[in-house]
Amino acid sequence: MYRSVNTRYLSEDYLLAVNNLLKKVHRNYVLPEELASELNIDPSETDGVISELVNNEYAYPDDDGRIELSEYGEERAEFYQRIKSSIARFLVDTLEIEPMEACRNAAMFKNILENKAVEAIMQYSDEHHLPELAEEELTFNGNIAFDDYLKETFYHYLDYIYITRISDDNPSEIVTVQSIIEQAYQNDKHHQPGLETALAVMQKRGLIEIAENGIISTTGEGTIRTNEFVKKHYYLTAFFKAALNLNELDAQEAAWRGKYMITEKAFAAVEEYLRKKGIKIELYGLQGLDDTASDV
Repeated sequence: MYRSVNTRYLSEDYLLAVNNLLKKVHRNYVLPEELASELNIDPSETDGVISELVNNEYAYPDDDGRIELSEYGEERAEFYQRIKSSIARFLVDTLEIEPMEACRNAAMFKNILENKAVEAIMQYSDEHHLPELAEEELTFNGNIAFDDYLKETFYHYLDYIYITRISDDNPSEIVTVQSIIEQAYQNDKHHQPGLETALAVMQKRGLIEIAENGIISTTGEGTIRTNEFVKKHYYLTAFFKAALNLNELDAQEAAWRGKYMITEKAFAAVEEYLRKKGIKIELYGLQGLDDTASDV
């Protein structure tokens, strides 16, 4: 259901990084060390980046190791930059945030939003004739490896605990390792195989506790994180519905991954947007938060 940010989507960021560099250096090639600096990675890691660019036919190194974009790479770079620009302009227009803050979020959102949301945003930007942003803002490198972020934090597995806990079938259901595995399998089969390992890491990180009988409980820190991301999910869902006229499912899909990566400034602007629109958010099942309608 949800778009997976795999190496193909990261290669789009690599392509834009090369394209941005070409504009900065004013020549038709970039050097591996320049690319490493642009991506803020160790120079030893550029071989993997270049391999991704070559595998996707975006760019090719010459005999001296200089990286040049292919004609196809130039076309795709223009297309991906247009998506990023549309998202950034949409955020500036709806959330009234600074262009650089919008570009920072757009750089991440372009990899995680579903196609329907992206298409709706591009249509919104075109129909509202939103002004173009400055080149230095659009070339901001906000690349974040989303899958790597999730592998490091494991915050997304808190979703399964929350969803299981408020299940329509049994809202008071005790959460166990087995019920979480079943919930994960229903939502996204490819997450299921390594879930027990992920739960062990979450326990080590102090997000959950697992009893000998397999019952899972969230710690104070785990509850805080759960509340934070679930609240963002509700608010972002309402935002995408109101701003883009998306249906409930499409808005939820747009919000699901966006809640992990949206900056605090942008999310505060989402809250303000909904408050001005008079939209109330239902905060069900969040410990420590009001379970009734919330004015934002």
